Amino acid sequence: MMKRLKPVLFRPTSRRERTPGYLLADGKTGWVAGIRWVQGGVATGLTRYRQADSFCIAAGKGTGQVSGLVSPQDVRRGMTLYSLAMAFLLAIGGSSYGIYRLDGDRWVFLATVRGRLSVMGDITGSLNDVLMARNQFLEFNEPDDAGWHCAAEPEQAVSWQALVRDLPRVHLRQARLRSTSPARLLQVAAGVVVLGLLALWLQDASSRRARQAAAEAAWRAQQAVEAPQPETQAQLPHPWADRMTVPALLSQCRVSRAPLRMAVEGWPLTAWECTASPAGLRLNYAATPGVTVEAFARQVRVLYGRPAAFNLKDGAQGGEVFFPFETTAPAAWLRDELPGPADTRLMTLLSDLQRRDIRHSPVSFSEVTPPETAPGTKSDVPVQTWREYTFSVTTPLRPELLLAGVDDTGLRLSSIGFTRSTQGQSTYTIKGSLYVQK
Repeated sequence: MMKRLKPVLFRPTSRRERTPGYLLADGKTGWVAGIRWVQGGVATGLTRYRQADSFCIAAGKGTGQVSGLVSPQDVRRGMTLYSLAMAFLLAIGGSSYGIYRLDGDRWVFLATVRGRLSVMGDITGSLNDVLMARNQFLEFNEPDDAGWHCAAEPEQAVSWQALVRDLPRVHLRQARLRSTSPARLLQVAAGVVVLGLLALWLQDASSRRARQAAAEAAWRAQQAVEAPQPETQAQLPHPWADRMTVPALLSQCRVSRAPLRMAVEGWPLTAWECTASPAGLRLNYAATPGVTVEAFARQVRVLYGRPAAFNLKDGAQGGEVFFPFETTAPAAWLRDELPGPADTRLMTLLSDLQRRDIRHSPVSFSEVTPPETAPGTKSDVPVQTWREYTFSVTTPLRPELLLAGVDDTGLRLSSIGFTRSTQGQSTYTIKGSLYVQK
């Protein structure tokens, strides 16, 4: 008898928060969907015992390894838990995705890329939720040469049980969730102590072999140091290291626009823009009949202490005033951090913005394609180790509210703009780039 337990629609992003997941129980067996998947081996070795979640699982090896973390509720004593996403990987694999019915009106979106689990998969929720997850996954991932394989469409209403019905025992062992309980850590520590005592007991009998092995290891280490190291190819410098960080641009923009006037000599302020390059604030005023350009320029000099700029050839329909950002420590504006994986950072930034309800103006990303290397170019040309995505967001929210709490790793803003319509409606436009690992 299948039992429906508590669902989750959104997975947490903090390592210290728990991910409840979605548990489907069948006797002493439980299949868990909605696991939070992260890059790296946080679910392997002793590292898994430092996690906030109560169960974990690892998939893949090396740089392609991902770890799953989850804390399902209402787990009965003696129940063995398995990952539904791992069952999908083992049963389908390749570059595939599918939408499966869980129970009632709950669905799950599962996905793999080139035989590896995607951190953008294993999303549970309503049909609209998983369709949105599928669309985002297809937008930011590329399949292998064979293209995408769709294992289950929502119109087919394929049950999740189709993935686990004939799963062999060897695959069940790979899909099993492991406990992160501290009690297990104590067992591991006790085992380490026993092994240490055993090693001490065997030390006398093996001292000669140990000395020989140590001498050989020292010789090999010396040979490795003396051997000429292969030359590594130079890398291009990081462009984000020379661009203002998000907090720096927000702070400078807020301080610079504090003294601005909504009108000068009858000319109303229609727009302003803070830019990272050149670093400063630009004000735009619209000309008003009856007020001369000279009068406006004179009043700007009195109020702001700066000159106004006009396009006199077009009749001076408006005037501009530019304020460069002022600081005694421009180096504090900069940071050269390590960018994160592409799908993880894109999904995190999208989620952060969606929490501010930007549905009226959804954000889209465009990848900046680097110039191709000409045939016959020398191999010592520096390599680019990152990818850049540009984006633009239009919103009625002030930038400080929209970007509050956003993870700005690899995120840089090029401009923050403000416009006011003739009806008095205010709109902000934010443009920038997201740098991720290649």
